[in-house]
Amino acid sequence: MEKKLILTIDLEWYYNGDKDGNGYIREFENMTLEERFKYDNGQIEKSVRTILKTLKKYKQKITFFCLAEIDKVYPRVLKMIYDQGHEIALHSYRHDELKNVKTLEDDLKKCEVFRKKYKILGFRNPRIKALKKQYSSLKKFHYKYDSSVYGTTIFDFSGIKILPVSVFPYKNREVQKIPFSLNTNLFKEGFPFGSGMFVGSLRRLENIFINLFLKRYQKPPCIFLHSWQIEQPFYPKKFILKHPFMVAYCLENKNLLEYFCKNYKLIRVKDYIYE
Repeated sequence: MEKKLILTIDLEWYYNGDKDGNGYIREFENMTLEERFKYDNGQIEKSVRTILKTLKKYKQKITFFCLAEIDKVYPRVLKMIYDQGHEIALHSYRHDELKNVKTLEDDLKKCEVFRKKYKILGFRNPRIKALKKQYSSLKKFHYKYDSSVYGTTIFDFSGIKILPVSVFPYKNREVQKIPFSLNTNLFKEGFPFGSGMFVGSLRRLENIFINLFLKRYQKPPCIFLHSWQIEQPFYPKKFILKHPFMVAYCLENKNLLEYFCKNYKLIRVKDYIYE
């Protein structure tokens, strides 16, 4: 029996510390789009080309959760993704934290042209966070599914299909909750192996959790990597010392992507939801 996997890519900016080398990230939050584009220096295009080349080699199709503003400076990159048959979903306008209904709706309004251009159905909140009261806003702006919580299998909420980033619970049961983000409460219930932090650091050990999940739930798990985890940019030591959680992200995963392509049937989120 063919083993299926929902591998998704979060297409967003990378950052490795302020220009003085002190490891802080304050400057990036206040950068204009033009400044972010200059800072990126082609990293996004380099990463996407590597990802697409590997996917094409194995005739695989996946979903990219993209920042809408990237399309303004890398339009040919988003077009390459779309033209090669991959699904484009939304990961917010520029990765600002969407704390409430107003900030979410203001962000979604800015993304309307992007949504229509790529016929977008899905949404993933930055930092994989969601509030119950925000789902009526997603429906209002014509989104059909969301992947902004951690859990086990797909469920419905407020007219939206919820596809959780995968967790392997310590007990044999379903985890279908909103909100359910990457925090200590989550770790009390299960291991969030679908998070990019663990996918990239576990490497081949990730395969163990994927197969355990497939055996228990008979459903494909949903996992994600960031584009910059495939083509690794340089991270100075000061940046890593200031942000030790980034150690898990500082491993290049070209070989892991190829491993997934060889060993699983990768599927787009929309195909899984509407199959």
